[in-house]
Amino acid sequence: MESTEAIANRIELIVLTFQVGRKIGEEILEPIEMIQQLNLMDEEFRSMAFEGASMAIAIKSIEQQDDLRSWLTFLEANPTHATQIMIGLGWAIGEKDLNPESILGSLDSIIQARAMDGFGYYMGIFRRRVSIRTQQIPEGISDNLQLAFDQGLGRSLWYISKGDLEMLERMMDSFPVYRQKHMWRGIGVACPVVGGCNAQHLNSLRQLAGDFKNQLETGCALAAKSSVAAGIENRVLDDACELWLNRSKADAAGLTDIDSESYLDWIGRISESIKA
Repeated sequence: MESTEAIANRIELIVLTFQVGRKIGEEILEPIEMIQQLNLMDEEFRSMAFEGASMAIAIKSIEQQDDLRSWLTFLEANPTHATQIMIGLGWAIGEKDLNPESILGSLDSIIQARAMDGFGYYMGIFRRRVSIRTQQIPEGISDNLQLAFDQGLGRSLWYISKGDLEMLERMMDSFPVYRQKHMWRGIGVACPVVGGCNAQHLNSLRQLAGDFKNQLETGCALAAKSSVAAGIENRVLDDACELWLNRSKADAAGLTDIDSESYLDWIGRISESIKA
């Protein structure tokens, strides 16, 4: 299975890049120097380094009880990696074992949703018994945040399965259908970002998505948006945009340029535009 081996190798590289970014965020206090060091990372996965640094900075902000001022400053200074920085906040919430609402309540709705995506991913990777085996949902979160949590949880399934579609299908089928919708969107984000897939693998994944093809495609559009913003070249993402959306990566990213008052509405409108 040449494709799954390639996926596994790239996941290892992503994990290493994240860990290096986290170490930079923990050890370098001067913001300009920190950003310089992060920008030395390999271009394709550089955003993952910013995600790791974001986790470290968010943990410091939480521990110092500074109302996330340090983390918000880091976010504002690095708009090209904004999505991954927001996701890194979710990692911090998971690492500190906090109620997400206690940290996210005062933040912009898009930041809340992106952070919940990161929290869902963290829970899938590090709290598997709670989030995957017993399928618990964080208490007291809105529908808007649950869909983002499940999107992140879906991303974690791709990393856990390392592209093994039979394993992915078994895990996904264990969840109720209403949650699979959002989890498939997470797969649509994770698969092309990780890379390592050939065209056959991409087509097989789309076929496996079945009734949730539209959500897989929506996730691909979200991945394209982040990639274009960060100026990242990714052949598999290019291929996924062509095969799944019949669009270039730039055009796929453009599908997300929709004004909305909530993440839930934004995702819904993107999905509808893809169907049209």
